[in-house]
Amino acid sequence: MTDPSIERYVGHVTRTTLFTCSVYPDLTRVWHHFAARHTDPACVEILVYDCGGRLDPARLPGARVVRRPNVEHGMNIDHAVAECSTPLMFLSDDDAFPISREAERDAAAALTSSAELAAVSYYPREWWTLTIEGTPHPVIGTSSLVFRTDVVRREALSFRRVPTSDPAIRNGEEGSYDTGDHAAEQLLRRGYRLSVPPRSVRQERVLGYSGVSRGFMRYARPSDETGWEPTITGAALEEDVLAQGSDARWPLQRLRAACGIAATIALYGAVFDEAPRFAEFPSWDVLSALARRFPEPVRAPAERLVVEARDVQTALLRAA
Repeated sequence: MTDPSIERYVGHVTRTTLFTCSVYPDLTRVWHHFAARHTDPACVEILVYDCGGRLDPARLPGARVVRRPNVEHGMNIDHAVAECSTPLMFLSDDDAFPISREAERDAAAALTSSAELAAVSYYPREWWTLTIEGTPHPVIGTSSLVFRTDVVRREALSFRRVPTSDPAIRNGEEGSYDTGDHAAEQLLRRGYRLSVPPRSVRQERVLGYSGVSRGFMRYARPSDETGWEPTITGAALEEDVLAQGSDARWPLQRLRAACGIAATIALYGAVFDEAPRFAEFPSWDVLSALARRFPEPVRAPAERLVVEARDVQTALLRAA
């Protein structure tokens, strides 16, 4: 049954705000290219929070750019939800690129046909599971999430991180729910459904990377002359990535972020036929060589990570 509160938005009326936050301007410009290309402007408006203060709105035609402080991500999401005038929000990290209009269209169709369905996720957190009263649920995350703004407001939910002592949350890591995870748990406890399409479907709708903005903030510094300068190259990147080699998570996370930066630089040059403002960074060949120097047992995952990241770049170039 269609929810009457949003039934009028099923057709060609602005129904969705596609929203991201930006601290890495080159990455956001690439994201905007995919966002504009793979959504219907009659149904979708694009909103970008400039949290780094260096975005040029003229380079994001058709988008609404709002200057916001670089505070906890959940606070900016809450602000956007409170201000949102559309019944749906497509929340996206700017390293998660829509590659098909079906991403927004099919999520909107599902959300507008069921009063119980609150969100559709294209980038769930697959490394842990949320269990409620003995039933496991996928953790929907916030990297690429289409949800009903009326439900979030009516239930007075926040996307902010929430402290917890529950060892089941994030497998006991960090002592808190990540951005949006507590809100998702509350939705499930209050009788709403959350949808995660099969991986094969998700990969045809949204592709991207992880932690690219964090990596950029680690490996770049602002420059009035050139826009951005690297803080790290070549051997120094190897030293940084492998600094915590005893814990496999951290070197792999840093390598993953570095791959995203390399892809951003390549995509920017291919899409816009010009060099990005931040262009001085180790190449894919350097990253591949770095992965081969990872210690066992994380060498194979590191090498696979670089190969898969390059494959994503190839697929994104086809969709560009």
